[in-house]
Amino acid sequence: MEVGAVQVHRCSLPQLPLDRTIPRHVLAHRRGAISFSSGSSLFEGLPRLERRGGISYDRNDIDAQYVRMLGDIGIRKNLDKLRKANRLRSMARLPQLPSSTLMNDTDTSATINDTTVDNYSGRRRYRNSMFLRRSSIGTKFNDNKNYLNRSKHTHLPTLVLDTEYPGLAQMLLDNVDEWEFDTIKLDLLTSGHPLFNLAMHLFQKHNLITTLDLDVLKLMRLCRLIEESYHRRNSFHNSTHAADVTQAIHCYLLEAKIADSLTEIEIFYALLAALLHDIDHPGVNQNFLIATSHFLPKIFGVISVLENHHCRAAIALLRESGVIEHLLSSQRQFIENQIVALIMSTDMARQQEYLSKFKLLVDNDTFDISNHDHKTLMLQIALKCADISNPCRSWQLCARWSKRVTTEFFDQGHKEKELGIQISPLFDDTKHTTADIQVGFYHYVARPLFSCWSDFLHTPLCDMMLENMNDNLAKWDKVVKSEKN
Repeated sequence: MEVGAVQVHRCSLPQLPLDRTIPRHVLAHRRGAISFSSGSSLFEGLPRLERRGGISYDRNDIDAQYVRMLGDIGIRKNLDKLRKANRLRSMARLPQLPSSTLMNDTDTSATINDTTVDNYSGRRRYRNSMFLRRSSIGTKFNDNKNYLNRSKHTHLPTLVLDTEYPGLAQMLLDNVDEWEFDTIKLDLLTSGHPLFNLAMHLFQKHNLITTLDLDVLKLMRLCRLIEESYHRRNSFHNSTHAADVTQAIHCYLLEAKIADSLTEIEIFYALLAALLHDIDHPGVNQNFLIATSHFLPKIFGVISVLENHHCRAAIALLRESGVIEHLLSSQRQFIENQIVALIMSTDMARQQEYLSKFKLLVDNDTFDISNHDHKTLMLQIALKCADISNPCRSWQLCARWSKRVTTEFFDQGHKEKELGIQISPLFDDTKHTTADIQVGFYHYVARPLFSCWSDFLHTPLCDMMLENMNDNLAKWDKVVKSEKN
């Protein structure tokens, strides 16, 4: 229709996915801004998370983009500047900020206890930090040249925590070297993203981004892909477990006997193997897949079915992310082969195979850290210990993880009962309890493995682990006796 001499065209805004250029015909006769908010159903059983953002444009802004907004008020105030920033490939090098810059003015020496988390959980949930793909969040920090990283790749702050909140997640990550680190608590404080935040923190802490010249955006994408490939519906084999295993192997990598012998590439693939070791786990074991004629045994056979699947998925994500594509072909192949070797060692059915080889070297004092095969075996045992490290944590952590793993066992038992197939050993909740399963696991699986690991390292951490395991076993024995009475 016409209003005076001005012709007005009606044009409805299309619904577009995030990070897509807005069509020219939409911009031609419109000016202003749009804000939006959408819920996320990615995390079953948890409060819905919000993703907020906006569009800002005028009639001449042909390259207007959806902008994902962070919680930092200072960043929001600079959106006009951010919108005009160069595209990502032409951005200036961005700073890597120390943890103190990314937090509120909170005493990092403060401890986080259950009361703190309970009080915190009643407030608004911590929101995700979204990637800014078409704008630079580093503009306001460019004056501080001490923070600039001279790598040819783009470097962003590894952890950008929403400053509307007390920075509890960063306070927790500052204690990542401690054996009593609580990844379940980290899961709460990061709104379901413990793996992403822990992984980026550790890659930065080990200085791998700089020494291996990693593109941090590709690394962030890899960590995001890994976390999304775990299933939150699983009570135990989920991203929180993967984060817990990664934190445990990080503690082992700090042990002097190991730390002094590893290169940056070896630390890198050890952490990656921990992050990836149970990727795309279906929440059931190999026996269930075979009994139900699942397609995975048809592809990989009936030996180490899940571990073969984890390896395939791990290498696929690693290649898709392109995070190591700048390395030499021989280096890329070496990293992939080592990740596969470490993940394959997590098959519980093959524990005795790996443990007997390692124990023979330790008992005969023939272990040679300069020998590649010996070093690989050491890292395989380290990952195996990290994978089942829960019995060696404090009772508070141990009991919670034990409940999670037996819940997953019993869920499979219920499925087997419904399908009319034989219930797997220990998976029938009418015959077994968490306590009696744990007692057997300690005696036949955990104690032999950790005793050998302690004989190898002889460190205070190993002493603490064995002490925790013995204390926890005594508690489970008491629970079993009380259940029988």
